[in-house]
Amino acid sequence: MLTTTTSNLLVSSKKRSEIKDLVLHLLDKCNVGSLPVNLKSILKVHGILLLTSEEAVKYKILKFAYNDFDGKTIYINGVYFIIYNSKHIMGRRRWTIAHELGHIFLAHEEQNRVNEAEANYFAKELLMPMAVLTNMGVTSVKDVCKVCNVSNIASENRQKDFKRHYEFRSKYGLTKHDIAFLKQFGMYEFSKELAI
Repeated sequence: MLTTTTSNLLVSSKKRSEIKDLVLHLLDKCNVGSLPVNLKSILKVHGILLLTSEEAVKYKILKFAYNDFDGKTIYINGVYFIIYNSKHIMGRRRWTIAHELGHIFLAHEEQNRVNEAEANYFAKELLMPMAVLTNMGVTSVKDVCKVCNVSNIASENRQKDFKRHYEFRSKYGLTKHDIAFLKQFGMYEFSKELAI
């Protein structure tokens, strides 16, 4: 698994901006504006089917269920299937699903370090939008886990971004993406005085 620091280094600032734009578009299109983000809504709107690895074997999409895998995306006859490990805790399953959505919406055709880093960045922005969490005062690992329904590992990785975000925001104010996320989650008026 790539760490947040490694992931951020592999994803250019231009690509991070594109990913945030994509996440915002998805949230808007799927009418998602609260935490935890409703992944089923995104799946439904885009006709993406979600299966456990056991279900994928039952429907002959996979030959056998893997015990040590997180998730996989398969494209068959014009339909995307996200297959996940049902033995993992809910927060980890949500991360896996968001990560696989990243691969789909970023049109990744191969597995490599950059694509994995981009999918991780997508999942982080989708499940744990920084401006929204900051405005809610949700910055501890425990609180991020609870509010976003993510695993401890995902929350710990996101928490590493809070200091950098706070320092940037204190110096320069809200970014266009901060404002867009706050608007999407109905929090912009509350934060308008912080915008520059």
